[in-house]
Amino acid sequence: VTFDNPFLQLMLIGMALLWGSLLFNYLNENKSVSFFHGLPLSRRSLFANLTITGLMGLALPILFTALVSMVLTELGSLGLLYDKLDVLWWAANYFLMSALFLASVVFASMVAGLPLVGAFFALVVHLLPVALYGLTTVVLRARIYGFPNFSRFMDWVEILPIIRLFSYGYTGASAGYALVMVLLTAFLF
Repeated sequence: VTFDNPFLQLMLIGMALLWGSLLFNYLNENKSVSFFHGLPLSRRSLFANLTITGLMGLALPILFTALVSMVLTELGSLGLLYDKLDVLWWAANYFLMSALFLASVVFASMVAGLPLVGAFFALVVHLLPVALYGLTTVVLRARIYGFPNFSRFMDWVEILPIIRLFSYGYTGASAGYALVMVLLTAFLF
């Protein structure tokens, strides 16, 4: 099973950005902040509840799709293309990537203090290294005579989550990469 459906990947990123922005949108209005912080919950438990809600909101469509795909592998002829372990691998990788994007939005929202702007900042954090890589390897090399080819020194770009997600032939994360992404997600939360 390959992961090269760009529409699905854009939906994954978009839903993580949307969940991260909307869950903490109550911080934009004083009345909402007073209401939520007046509840008999600590701010830590309120943050944990909203974060778990966001993770569940991201996990449910992925689990539903995985369940339907598993049923279709048993009942239909899709079992010739992929098996149940491939479906579980796909679901785990997509949930891991969506959780990472949600964590980056929540982190950027809390640092900026504006949840709706946090989605923009999270995109900037994920896309800025890609843009700098593109600037140095494509534009400058094509336009400036004698500019050195840094592409062989820029293997670090391949480990960026957004590049891994959109890379051609991406079949999921290795166990070590997945562990690093889980640790990064936990750190950002």
